[in-house]
Amino acid sequence: MRNFVGGLFGAIIGLIISVLIFNPVMIVYPSPYDILTPLLQGSHVLQDISYLLNLETAPVYFIIWIMIGGISGIVSSSKWNTFRTAVWTGVVIAIFSLMSTLLQNPSFWTGNQTERNVAILLQFIQAISISQISVISAAPTVIIKKKIREDTEREAPSSIETICDCGAVFKSNPIICSECGKVLRPEAHGLISVRE
Repeated sequence: MRNFVGGLFGAIIGLIISVLIFNPVMIVYPSPYDILTPLLQGSHVLQDISYLLNLETAPVYFIIWIMIGGISGIVSSSKWNTFRTAVWTGVVIAIFSLMSTLLQNPSFWTGNQTERNVAILLQFIQAISISQISVISAAPTVIIKKKIREDTEREAPSSIETICDCGAVFKSNPIICSECGKVLRPEAHGLISVRE
């Protein structure tokens, strides 16, 4: 589930930013789907490999994918999960792209079944393949996140030893001394009843 959430957040932010930066020719979608225009348009931009092959647009296109990887890496739990998150990112982008195609051309779905299925398959393969660029930044983000988390966790004490006033020594942190019955942790006094 975390992989899907990371892929979804990364894809949505990447789709919106790609439209804002590349400003493609806007397609008019029928109402109420016009509210999804940035996501639908962005799906075509992020799948378009020509942006990566063009020397002028390649750096920005690459940076968008690096940013998507950073966002999805925050949600991923391990380096290897970043590949699954990247696949989910590609799936989300392909779904928006398919929605865009269906809204522009409703006969796409009812046309030749073989052509439609091949087109959908190629769309998903292309989106998932390109989305693997995000792993470049997602894996280091996971490593940094784990390092920060490890640094903030308290280190376990090297040894635990409690000594009662009666001289009893415990290799633990007991609430009550088993030798004399004295309460050793006053903060836990309300949790226990001591027999007189």
